[in-house]
Amino acid sequence: MTSDRSSSVDLPAGSAWLPQDEAERRQVTVAFIDMVGSSRLAAMLDPEDMSELIVAYRRAAGAAIEAHGGYIARFLGDGILAYWGFPRAREDDTARAISGCLAVLDAVDALNAAGLAQGQRVSVRIGIEAGIVVVGRLGAHDPRAEADIVGDAPNLAARLQGRAEPDSIVTTASVQALAAHRFAFVPAGEMEAPGHASRVALYRVAGPIFGVGRTRPLRADRLYGREQEQALLDARWRDAMSGKGRALALVGEPGIGKSALIGHLRRTVAATGGLWHAAFCQPEGATNPLLPARDLVRAVLGGADPAARLEAVLRGGGVDDEAAALLRPLIDPRAPLPALPGIGAAERLRRVALALLALVRAAGSRRPAALVVEDAHWADDASRTVIATLAEEARRLPVLLVLTARAQGFEPPPALGRAGMLALAPLPGSAIEGLIANLDPDGALDAEARGLIAERAEGNPLFAEELVQLWREAKAQGRGADILSRASSLNDSLLARLDALGEARPVAQVAAVIGREFAVPLLARVLEMDEPTVAEAVETLVAAGLVHETAASGATHSFRHALVRDAAYHSLLRARRRAVHARVAGLLLAEFRPLVEARPELPAQHLEAAGEIDEAITWWTRAGERAATQSANADALRLLKHAEGLVRRLPGGPQSLRRAELLIRIGGQELAVKGNAAPELEAAYAEAVTILEGIGEADHPAMFAALWGLNTYSMVRGDIPRALALGQRMLGIAGDEDRLIQVHRVLGLAHLLRGEHAEADRHYTEVLTRYDAARHEHHRFAYGSDPAGVVLSHLAWSQMIGGHLAASDSHAAEAETHARRLAHPHTLAHVLAVDGLRRLIARDRMRAAERAEEVLRIAAQHGFPYWSAWCAVIAAGAIEAAPSERAERIEAAVAAYRATGALQLVPYALGLAAEARLEEGRPHAALGLLEEAERIAAATGVALYSSEVARLALVARRAAGLPVAESAAAIADRAAARGAGLWALRALIEAARGDRSVVARLTVLIERLIAEGADPTLGDLCIARDLVPAVP
Repeated sequence: MTSDRSSSVDLPAGSAWLPQDEAERRQVTVAFIDMVGSSRLAAMLDPEDMSELIVAYRRAAGAAIEAHGGYIARFLGDGILAYWGFPRAREDDTARAISGCLAVLDAVDALNAAGLAQGQRVSVRIGIEAGIVVVGRLGAHDPRAEADIVGDAPNLAARLQGRAEPDSIVTTASVQALAAHRFAFVPAGEMEAPGHASRVALYRVAGPIFGVGRTRPLRADRLYGREQEQALLDARWRDAMSGKGRALALVGEPGIGKSALIGHLRRTVAATGGLWHAAFCQPEGATNPLLPARDLVRAVLGGADPAARLEAVLRGGGVDDEAAALLRPLIDPRAPLPALPGIGAAERLRRVALALLALVRAAGSRRPAALVVEDAHWADDASRTVIATLAEEARRLPVLLVLTARAQGFEPPPALGRAGMLALAPLPGSAIEGLIANLDPDGALDAEARGLIAERAEGNPLFAEELVQLWREAKAQGRGADILSRASSLNDSLLARLDALGEARPVAQVAAVIGREFAVPLLARVLEMDEPTVAEAVETLVAAGLVHETAASGATHSFRHALVRDAAYHSLLRARRRAVHARVAGLLLAEFRPLVEARPELPAQHLEAAGEIDEAITWWTRAGERAATQSANADALRLLKHAEGLVRRLPGGPQSLRRAELLIRIGGQELAVKGNAAPELEAAYAEAVTILEGIGEADHPAMFAALWGLNTYSMVRGDIPRALALGQRMLGIAGDEDRLIQVHRVLGLAHLLRGEHAEADRHYTEVLTRYDAARHEHHRFAYGSDPAGVVLSHLAWSQMIGGHLAASDSHAAEAETHARRLAHPHTLAHVLAVDGLRRLIARDRMRAAERAEEVLRIAAQHGFPYWSAWCAVIAAGAIEAAPSERAERIEAAVAAYRATGALQLVPYALGLAAEARLEEGRPHAALGLLEEAERIAAATGVALYSSEVARLALVARRAAGLPVAESAAAIADRAAARGAGLWALRALIEAARGDRSVVARLTVLIERLIAEGADPTLGDLCIARDLVPAVP
C-alpha cells in the first residue's frame, strides 16, 4: 500500500564489506528541548516529586516525538535531544520534527493540567535545525555505544532553544525553507553563531497551515514542457464548469511536476470563479485515518472556527442530518465517526464522501469546485474508499476531482479508468534547460554547470531546481556541490527512498560505490557473499523502483536515477568509500580482466577514488587510448586530460616526462576534436616541448611527436616557414623509418603549399616507398590519420595543379580505396576533403559537392570541426547558383573557416569568390578579394595558388579598365617553372585570346596532357581545344 515497507531480504551479518551499524553522512533535523526553570522547580519540590515530574515529562515528550517519527538520542537531565532522519529518513522529516515539537508543547500543557508540578507551570523551550551531519556509532563497533552526532546542526539547535521564549519553537532559514509549505513562521530576530560568517536569521513556528497554502511553491515563474498536460487540465475544468464532472489522477515519480500542474489548475480555477479545496495524504496515513477527508472539510469551511462555520452551513440547508452527523467528527481528529444503525463500515465511508460533496455544494452556493487530493499513494484504506466514491459521484456534479500520486503504492479509483490516468514523463532536454535558465537569471552558473545540472536532473524539474540552488550556493560559498553537502528537500526524498529498503539498504550503498551501473557477480565478490543472496537483495532494489535491469556492457543493473545513486554513495563516510573502491579495483584487475580490457575507465575511477593515483593515471591513459582507437575522440580527449590533471598532482609531476607524453596524446585528440588550427592543440604540444627541453630530453621520441603536432598546427595556420623549420628539426631526431614516414609527410605538404611540386612529390614518394600496411597503420591513431591515405590524396592534389591529370585521378582513387578499407573516420574525412578540393580545382562541381556532402556527414557524426569548415568552403564553391549567390556563400564559408584559426585554404577560396564576382560583372569586388588573397599568401608562404590568383587579378583589372602589371604569358611561364601545369594552361588560354603567338605553346601543352591520359572532356581542356582547332 505504501512505500514505507521494509525489505525482508535476509543478509548475513558477517560480511566485513556490508556497512552495518556504523556512522553515516545524513541529513538530519535536530530538536533540542529544554525545560524552563528546572532549577527553580527542583528547589521548590520534594526530590521525589521532582523526579516523578521529570519521568512524566520525559514519557509524555518522548511519546509525542516518537509518534511523529522522531528518534530520542538522549535525555540530558531535563533536556531532550531528538533526531528526525536517523536512524530512518522520511520525505517530510523536517515537517515531522515541527509537528512532533508542537505535540511536545501540547503534552506539556497536559502535564500542567494534571497538576504534577503542584501548581507551578512547566514550560519548555525548543530549538530546531536541519543540516548535514555524521551520525551513528563512531570508532569501534561497540554495541553499547550511543549514536553520536557530529556537525553544526545539533550545536545550533542547542543555541536556538536558548533564544526561544517559553513554550515556543525557534528555528532557522534552513528549516523554514524546508517546511514553509506546511507551517507558518514569524521572524524572530538574529543571533551570532560560531563558524557562521554572518548572523543567523531566526524564525518562530506560528503553527500548521491547512489546505491551499500547503502546496510546495515553485521557484520558477512558469511551467516548462507541460503544455499538453496544462491544456488537458483546463479542458477537464471547463467540463466541470458545464456540469460534466470529471476525475483525474496525475501520476509520476517524486519531483516530476505533479504539484506544479496543480498550481496551474488552481490559477485557472481562481480566474474562472470556481472553488478550490485541497487535501493532503501523509506517509503516516495509517495512523491518521481519513486525513484527506478531514483536510477537505477544513478547506471547505475555512476560518479559525470550522465548527461554528459548519453549523452555519447546516442551518442554510442542503445537508441532511445523517450527513451532518458524519461531518462533525471530521473537524476534530480525536472524534470517531458515529455508528449508523444497520450500515456496514464500507457503506458508512461511502456516505462520508456523499456528505462531503453535499457540504461542498452547500457551502459554495453550488458553484463549480475543484477538489484536490495530493500524494494519494499514501492514502489509508478508509481514505481510499472515500476517494473512490468522490471519483464516482463527481461525474454527476460540477466538480473536478484531481489526485496526485506516485505509481508505487497507488490504487486508482475504478471510476478513473484509463482515460483518467495522466502519467507524467520526464521533461525533454529543452524544457529542463529553459527551467535552469529561469532559475539562474543572473547567469551565476556557466554553460558547463548548467549542462551538468540538466544531465543529472534527467528530466525531473524538482531535481533541477534543487541542483541549481545547490550549485549557486556552492559557488557563492566556494565549496563543493555534492548531494548531502547542504540541507534540502531533495536529500529528504532520496534518503527516504533508500531507508525504505530496510536490510537491503547497505547493498544499495556498496552497489553505488561500484557505479551507476553494476553487475551482480562483481557486487557479490565485493560483499563476499553468494550470488543468489545478493541477487535477492538487488531484486528488492528493483521492486522499490530504485534500480532496473540493463544490458549495458559489463553490468546487469543500473540505478534508475543518478541522484539516487549519489545519495547512497555519499551517505557512506569517506574512509568506507575509499576501502570499497580499493576492493572493487583489486577485484576488477584480478578477476574481471575481459571487462577491464573493454572498459579500462572502470579500474581507473576506482583506483583514483581509493587514493591510488599513480596506478589510476595508467588506467585513465589506457581508457583514453582505447577511446581514440574507436574514433571516440571527444571521450579520448576528456579521459586523457583527466589523467594529465592527476599527473600534475604528483610530486614532480608538472615537469615530468609522463606529463609531456600525456600532453602529446592530448594534442592529437585536440586536433581531431577541435581542428588542426585550435589554440589548445598548439598549447598542448608547445608545453610538451618546453617540458622535454627542461628535463634534458630533447632527443626523446616524445619530442618528435610534440614537434609533429606543432608542425601540423603551423601548416594549417599558414605559417609555412615555421612548418618547414619544425620539419627539419624532426628530421634531425627521427632516427627510425617509422618516424621518417611522418617527417616526409609533413615536409611534403610544406613544399606543396609553397608551390614546390617536385620537392613535394619527392617527399611523398619517400612515404609511399617506406609505408607497410602491417607496420604503419597504427599511425592513424598516433597521428590522427593514416599516412598512406593522406599522402596519396595530397599527391593527387599536387598532380592536379601540376597538370598531371590522369595520374591525379589514379592516385585519388587509390587514396579513397585505402581510406575506406581502413574504416577510420578521420582518415576518410581527410582524404575525401582533399579530393573535394581537387575536383573543385578541376571545375568538377558536381563531384566536388558530393565529396563535401559526405565529409560534412562524417564530420558531424564524429566531431571534426576543421574538415567541416574546409568542406563548407568546397560546398559553397560547388553550388549551382547565380554567381552573386555563389560568391556570397563562398565568402561566408571563408569567414567560418578563418574563425577556426586556419588560413591554409584561404588564398584559393578567395580566388573562387573573386571568380564568381567576375561572372557577376563586379571586377572591383573581385580585385578586393584577390588583393586579400595575395596579402595572406605573402604573409603565410602559401604560394600554391599564386599563379591562379595572378591570372584572375589580370582578368579583373582588364574588366575594370585598369592597367595590367604582368602579361598572361608571363604568368604562364612562372607557373610552368614551378611545375603548376594546370595554372599554366589557364594562363595560356587567357593569353591566347589576345595573342595568337602563344597558340603554339598552348598546343604543345594540350597534346602533352592528352598523351598522359588526361580526360579530353575536362573543362579547361575543352576551352583550350576550342582556341586551338588543330588539336583533335
